[in-house]
Amino acid sequence: MKRSTAIGSGSSNPVKKAFNIGARERLNDEIVRMFYLAGLPFHLARNHYYVSAFTFAANNNIQGYVPPGLLAPIRGPWREKGVSIVSDGWSDSQRRPLINFMAATGGGPMFVKTVDCSGKTKDNYFISNLMKEVILKVRPKNVVQVITDNAQINVENNSVAFEEFNWISEIVGDVMMIKNFICNHSMRLAMCNEFVSLKLLSVAETRFASSIVMLKRVKLIKQGIQTMVTSDKWNCYMNDDIGKAKFVNDKLLDDFWWNQVDYILFFDAPIYDMIRVCDTDRPSLHFVYDMWDTMIEKVKMVIYKHEGKLLEEESTFYNVVHQILVDRYYNDVWLREDPSRVPPHRDEEVCLERKKCLKRFFDDPMERTRANLEYAKFLTKEGPSADIDPLEIDVIWILIIGGLFMVHLHILFNLWL
Repeated sequence: MKRSTAIGSGSSNPVKKAFNIGARERLNDEIVRMFYLAGLPFHLARNHYYVSAFTFAANNNIQGYVPPGLLAPIRGPWREKGVSIVSDGWSDSQRRPLINFMAATGGGPMFVKTVDCSGKTKDNYFISNLMKEVILKVRPKNVVQVITDNAQINVENNSVAFEEFNWISEIVGDVMMIKNFICNHSMRLAMCNEFVSLKLLSVAETRFASSIVMLKRVKLIKQGIQTMVTSDKWNCYMNDDIGKAKFVNDKLLDDFWWNQVDYILFFDAPIYDMIRVCDTDRPSLHFVYDMWDTMIEKVKMVIYKHEGKLLEEESTFYNVVHQILVDRYYNDVWLREDPSRVPPHRDEEVCLERKKCLKRFFDDPMERTRANLEYAKFLTKEGPSADIDPLEIDVIWILIIGGLFMVHLHILFNLWL
């Protein structure tokens, strides 16, 4: 005679069947596995919506239901409207050099990946390989453009520019050393607060023109910090770190050093102002052409005045600055410099990419035809476009598609700062 099975054990137990205990245990296992593998915090289990979601699912028979992908609304427009791959380098709290990659489209931006570049040479090959990986992940057919800041590459591969701008990096380094020396010593910081009404800023490198912001603040508090380092209180604490204290004292009382600070602020000001105008969420492309010539002229006047040169003379420093500013910027002078260069409306590659762009933006063939007709009016100077240079029209297309102008202005700032 067989022994009877204990109540509550065995898969055929009627109690288990009645309360579907097996399915409940399986669901519990799946939920626990989700928490473990995804690294979810356990306090999520106390969330009202977590409980109500599973309660609703248990009380409603929804055949074939698949949980939604949270990023589906963002990925949705990629194939129809295209996506921009955006990368930007920064340093985290541990000073590790990182590169963020984002996918941006009409549905909103989406984080793709972060790469730790510690110990890596960030040359054009390294950056391009990373970009290829991201493009493959997003799928090449979805990608319309790539926007990246390759300032560090320019510095490494352009010895002339590095030589001309290196002194600026040294001045910025001096300012950072002075700020850290004061802020990292409680007594000196208290002393600085006594002599200076404004605070010394701790500006993150990811902030817009962080070096310029630091230089401006040091210039504003010049009189106060000079009074501080010449006071009896300062001399009392010089024995804490004689070498660094003397360095700070010498720099802050050096008129030539302050002249260099002024020079950086003066010739950067027109570029800084232009980026401030364009680097907003508001449409600003139409300001670029009005501001470009004025910006170049102001920068040139400051540099030539500082060097004591006539405008017809040559300035190596200005030549480097000007070359960076006009890099890939289409104008008549740039075109005449090299016979192989052609204006964008005659460039086969630009024309092909423009057609691809229009095709992505206008699914309806009739709308796309109307857009092409409007573009043709631009080129033939018909109607409202009668006074517009067709060269400028394609510049606008290039700027819209590639974001080249603002990228290169940011490159210039990062190059010498």
